[in-house]
Amino acid sequence: MLRAAVIDDEPLARARLKRLLTAQDVLVVAEGENGQHAVDIVMEQPIDLLFIDINMPVMNGLQAVNQIDATCDRAPAIVFCTAYDQYAVEAFRTNAVAYLLKPFDLEQLRAALNKARSLSKLQVQSLTQQQEIGPTIALHYEGAIQNVPLAKISYFYSTDKNVFAVLTNTQSVLIDKTLKQLETLFGNEVIRIHRSFVVNRGELVQLLRTDGRVEVRLKSGDATLTVSRRHITQVKKCFI
Repeated sequence: MLRAAVIDDEPLARARLKRLLTAQDVLVVAEGENGQHAVDIVMEQPIDLLFIDINMPVMNGLQAVNQIDATCDRAPAIVFCTAYDQYAVEAFRTNAVAYLLKPFDLEQLRAALNKARSLSKLQVQSLTQQQEIGPTIALHYEGAIQNVPLAKISYFYSTDKNVFAVLTNTQSVLIDKTLKQLETLFGNEVIRIHRSFVVNRGELVQLLRTDGRVEVRLKSGDATLTVSRRHITQVKKCFI
């Protein structure tokens, strides 16, 4: 059964939608009257589906959804419910599955629920797959945006204010994250070895000292990267 939250500053509109959802075997677990309530509810408990108005006090629906997308690891499917159609284009720039114009009918609501149920199945499949293959990162790869497993990335490097991911097949792909963000994102899966290099720990093969320099040899492509003095101590721990 889908768990839903209903956010609308009009009590009668909330009551009608809750009644319709209950009749469709949707469990309404929370409700609120502004965008901040929506953010708080999603952060506090698992929600599959968020029905939200747009014109509301404190924080409007679009602001709330953008904040949820930016801060919540598993954002719910979004259905906007509003009396105004001028927000439709902006609404669909978010992850909204439907945009219902008040007063919507039962068939429109059922169509939105069918989309949400399909999305929920895909979310479960995606989470299961991610657990099997480990952490991933979104890359513009092979002509499309794909979630590429970290295991397929040898290292990241920065040059001229750009950051690239070097895949284990030696292909370089431009990404929109900083090296610092990558360290935060992947935690102990990667290690900084130089101000310009963050390396996948699973790629480290050998620690070398050549002509006074310290380098690491990587598994993929037999690459060798320089280790800066400030990072030598931490890098050595990877070979203990």
